[in-house]
Amino acid sequence: MIDEDFPRDVGYALARDPRAQRVVLTVDAAWRGEPDVDQVGRAVRMGGVLISHNRTERARFRRYLEAERGRTQPLPVNPAATSVLLLPHDSSEERLRTRTTLLLDWYLTLPLPKPPTLVWNDAQQALIGAGSRLATRPTTCASPSDSCPRGADRLQRRRIEDRPAR
Repeated sequence: MIDEDFPRDVGYALARDPRAQRVVLTVDAAWRGEPDVDQVGRAVRMGGVLISHNRTERARFRRYLEAERGRTQPLPVNPAATSVLLLPHDSSEERLRTRTTLLLDWYLTLPLPKPPTLVWNDAQQALIGAGSRLATRPTTCASPSDSCPRGADRLQRRRIEDRPAR
């Protein structure tokens, strides 16, 4: 699901991608303009991701998603598979589409539970890490009540020790 703050042409291009299963642009939907908390809830019920430019609202999106994941009612999809993907504003729609596609491709490779939020820089660091023989894995706090270090949902890197000892 693509938030209304995201360029419509980029959303349509993503919808035409043969790998896309279902792309909903909120700008074209009846619920356009609803609060972000409702958009996150809708993304969870749809079993997808919410793509947005609202990077300054990352902490709020995380709280919304964690609240949705904590509901006791059964959902038709696994809420642990839902995330909010946040991308920077970009004057180049081609670059924004490429970044969004790369972030989505990387997101799909992550194990469950998916991180509540991911930003473009997370995927960028994973790509850099892959090139320098570093494995990356997103980390999140187990619950909102945990005392999490600042930036706990950012990527942690660790060396891959796959070379034989000399």
